[in-house]
Amino acid sequence: VRVVYKTVLIDLDDTLLVEERSAYLSFMAVAEYLGSYHDIIPEEFVATVRAAARELWYSLPAHGYAKSIGIASHEALWAEFSGDTAEQRELLKQRDFYQKHAWLNALGKYNINDEDLAVRLSSLFREERRKRHVLFDDAVMFLDRLREMKVAMALISNGTPDLQREKIRGSGVGHFFRCIAISGEIGHRKPRGEIFMHCLRSLGSSAGQSIMIGDRLDTDIQGANDMGITSVWLNRDCRRNLSGIVPDFEIHGLTEAIPLVCEAGG
Repeated sequence: VRVVYKTVLIDLDDTLLVEERSAYLSFMAVAEYLGSYHDIIPEEFVATVRAAARELWYSLPAHGYAKSIGIASHEALWAEFSGDTAEQRELLKQRDFYQKHAWLNALGKYNINDEDLAVRLSSLFREERRKRHVLFDDAVMFLDRLREMKVAMALISNGTPDLQREKIRGSGVGHFFRCIAISGEIGHRKPRGEIFMHCLRSLGSSAGQSIMIGDRLDTDIQGANDMGITSVWLNRDCRRNLSGIVPDFEIHGLTEAIPLVCEAGG
């Protein structure tokens, strides 16, 4: 086997780790709990609370920073914001207000004005979401294969450090990576070049020796393309690409990337 790429950069959420599905199941668990007390349709309430959370999240003073490192509104519903920076401390100040009022505002759409219930729903969501650090079925097999090939791997992820580190610990993938780059620690998010350069410097590699695998065209693929890193779009659901962002390769499962990383013989 001849290794073509010295370095593989890999996204975390919805590439290795089931993020969107885990979030949805957590929202549904809370909505079903609420449905045992009030006449609501759980699926409709999930859409309502997600919309209410987004609206409130975008209105907070710290949203500019949150956007700059890629913290989604649904992630902020269970984040601790324990980082020791001025920006993280500002998010911490707003955390309890946000995590209660997102649910309270959603309840208000149903004419339910119950702060204690909003607090219970918030707590239950955090508990449910922390139960779910689920890897895709092909993730460990893929990482094991790259490790056997002695390929240097970097994990590159947007988000707040406490959550992303918790996901990495909870899913057990941290030991595969020589570099873990989280936007909230680096200060720049994908697709900004700085976070990619951090990985390349940490691994002693260059853009031409590296490949980036991720599910997001606007962050993973755009960032890699801008840096001259070979880009591989992981399109598990066979979505149409209407973005105008063109990956070097498209795959539908992680194991399809192995032939891209190495060649037989040589």
